[in-house]
Amino acid sequence: MELCSWIRPCPSASTRRPAPAIWGARCCLWVPSWSPPEHSPSLVYWRTSRPPPQMGPPSTARTSVSRPPSDSNVTPLRRRGARSPTRTCPRESSPREPPTSSPPRSIRPCSTRPPAPERPPMDDSKGKLVAAAGALLLLVILTPLFIISLAAEDEQKKSALVSCGASVDGEQMVVPPEYQDAINAAAQTANLPPAIIASQLWTESRFDPRTVQPSSGAQGMAQFIPSTWAVWGNGKDPFDPFAAIDAQGRYMAELQRLTASLVTSDQQRIEFALASYNAGHNVVLAAGGIPPIEETVNYVRQIMSLAQAGSGSCAIPGGDVIGEVGSGKWVLPLADSWVTSPFGYRGCVEGVGCADYVANHNGLDVATSGGTGTVVAATDLVITEVSTNWDAGLPVIGHAPDDPSIGFKYLHCAEGSHRVRAGQTVAAGTPLCTEGQSGDANGRHLHFMILKDGTPVDPEPILLSHNVPLRYQ
Repeated sequence: MELCSWIRPCPSASTRRPAPAIWGARCCLWVPSWSPPEHSPSLVYWRTSRPPPQMGPPSTARTSVSRPPSDSNVTPLRRRGARSPTRTCPRESSPREPPTSSPPRSIRPCSTRPPAPERPPMDDSKGKLVAAAGALLLLVILTPLFIISLAAEDEQKKSALVSCGASVDGEQMVVPPEYQDAINAAAQTANLPPAIIASQLWTESRFDPRTVQPSSGAQGMAQFIPSTWAVWGNGKDPFDPFAAIDAQGRYMAELQRLTASLVTSDQQRIEFALASYNAGHNVVLAAGGIPPIEETVNYVRQIMSLAQAGSGSCAIPGGDVIGEVGSGKWVLPLADSWVTSPFGYRGCVEGVGCADYVANHNGLDVATSGGTGTVVAATDLVITEVSTNWDAGLPVIGHAPDDPSIGFKYLHCAEGSHRVRAGQTVAAGTPLCTEGQSGDANGRHLHFMILKDGTPVDPEPILLSHNVPLRYQ
């Protein structure tokens, strides 16, 4: 059975119309004339799957009701949404008390629907079992995804290391944690990045303190030959890893001192010391740098690549500090040059104009006879900007390492000639660019500026006070 899509109550007794009879499986239910309670049930029809027949003539029987029936055999209709009763019509065998004014009404039984089976309450243990099974299934699904994610992340890290050169024939460098403190101490002694010391040990022995090289007789983790160990080993066992690392730091510091005359950058300082460790400092001095020996070239390249990857940012070791910073040295910013225009008022300049910044010269102009000289740092410089603005003169801008209030500007660089980048700290004499004619210039030259708290000051007396010779036209 299904609920009718329409509701039709029987005529009330007050209308004094005959109550309709019952056809088929449909019941016509009476509507009491008294006011029902606030939550009285809604009255509905039930019907079978076949459509109801057309209404016939009303019955001659009448019913007058002034109160709800009290007969226990009469089953009230349900509210919408409430549990359905088994029957919706009075039973035929249990007629109501007839009113005094009319005879009892003949009622046909309506069809019945079987009661819905009672659903047993769910056992708590079964609910817990279902929840546990769901959690287990979720864990089974997510665990492989988590493992795959970790593997992908690890592979990405390995790929990044390999792209920086951290792999040698597919072998990755792993620093044993028990040697990390000794490596850091040796790096501080040698004034080198710890990654250089670690990469050098890995290249020499793969961190194995028992390594012996039969051809050269090199021994231990740092692979000292017996004659060199006799000088730098402090009488200790060459197979003692901590003694070897300590000797390596002190020896690398000495090799940097011995090759300092060849060095023009911080990167060269490291590379020449490594080449000396492999081939000997006399060979490096004779070659004027890394000697053209295949073993030595590959040795330096491998250690620099491993250290570059070990930096975590793929930065070249020594690439951020060039030269011996802190010496207090000053040099002429353009070697073999002449002063072409001093600091201060000079009036109009032919080919440039008479603007205030032109007439009131805020720097020192120097130029070489060929117009292709190399512009260098006049003193130690922290580079804050390497401009690509041609109209501004492609300047290199920075400040003193120990006093940011003292600024420097090098203008009119030739296009594409910059040799440094922002973020580097360079020593006096480090090449910056080539003199050029970018920006407002009527010839190739360098416009050199010194600023104090952003205000230009005359560079000439400062250079002269640091014994930098100047030549005038």
